[in-house]
Amino acid sequence: MPHEKTNPHVVRRLKETLNPTRKPDQIQKLHEQDASTKWFGVARDLTGRPNFEDYGRYASLMSSISPIEGQGNRYPQLVSFIGVTNAGKSSLIKMLVNHDVDEVDVGNRALFPSPVVGSVVNDTLPTSGDVHLYADPATHAEQLPMLFADCEGFEGGERTPLGARSRRRARSDPTKDESARPGNVHSRLIEWANTEATRQREFAVTALYPRLLYTFSDCVVFVLRNPKTFQSAVLTKLLDWGVAALEKSINQPALPHCVVALNGTDPAVDEREWDINFATQSLLSSVKGALDYVEGVPQFRELAEHWRSLGKHIYTVEDLILRYYSSFKVIRIPSKPRYMTINEQIGKLHLMIKSNCEESFRAKRRARMLTNADELNVYLQVRQSSRCDARSSTTDREHA
Repeated sequence: MPHEKTNPHVVRRLKETLNPTRKPDQIQKLHEQDASTKWFGVARDLTGRPNFEDYGRYASLMSSISPIEGQGNRYPQLVSFIGVTNAGKSSLIKMLVNHDVDEVDVGNRALFPSPVVGSVVNDTLPTSGDVHLYADPATHAEQLPMLFADCEGFEGGERTPLGARSRRRARSDPTKDESARPGNVHSRLIEWANTEATRQREFAVTALYPRLLYTFSDCVVFVLRNPKTFQSAVLTKLLDWGVAALEKSINQPALPHCVVALNGTDPAVDEREWDINFATQSLLSSVKGALDYVEGVPQFRELAEHWRSLGKHIYTVEDLILRYYSSFKVIRIPSKPRYMTINEQIGKLHLMIKSNCEESFRAKRRARMLTNADELNVYLQVRQSSRCDARSSTTDREHA
């Protein structure tokens, strides 16, 4: 492993992100401050029925980050971070937000909060609850500002995430100021959640949130720590969401781009793995037999046959992925202590996401289906309401 020439400022910034406080009172305070970034989630009413709650974060965020004067319409680009709990979604977003925060005027940095990163003292609990939304400082004043959605992790079970617990304590504490309590929350009963299985928190996290985000994301970033579980933990879900969205979508102008971020990679890995194209082909080669007629995955083979019956050429897993996503790339993020490589890879991730969003914008413009900031807000609310009224036929089949 080659010796790295370090930048003390970069190392200090990344150490602060990757080594969060262990003090319970400070952790509680951070989650209380993060409450204002909550976008939407699911909460049970007094009868135990789950309700979809929209906290108005998108509208307040877009009104707080003003564009350059005379720029005209803005077209926000949504980047959704999804994955199992403790995969490092929040830390990746925090590193992306902080990567260019030094370019922002000191007086405006409060406009760009970043997620609370999980601490080792709470490593048995999910950290982030529901879905939070953050602005990218590097693009906030441009025509295509990027917004990062931090989705609650899968496989957290029915345990209430640490962030949700902290907000609950803050709301019940009369000594806390009003900023720690929810503002104008729009709540709607989820009509189809009428069985024990569909009322579970894990169902909302694995079925509702990702499928909702898929329909209006320009880029989906799936964060994974163990590349050996790519086929079972990632590929299956990516295809499931794509199938469900395309079955229900009538006017989806462009498919989202897909990035798999292999987080916490061993620094001693083959140096070529830090190259995006090499990492992409390397991971795809690990599932090259998934369409095999003898040893392949039946679900994948069925999807491949479906597209072949429509005249599409499906020879590889990548061909199948690209029926549901505009592009597919893999990037590795090293674990500590290779801080300069971490910084370099975060820079590559940001550039890749930005390029994906620009391509998504061009595709929507060609389809004459662009939505500016105000129109997107209306569209988001309509999609949220439709998801509460009826779920996809795919979800019905899974839980019949």
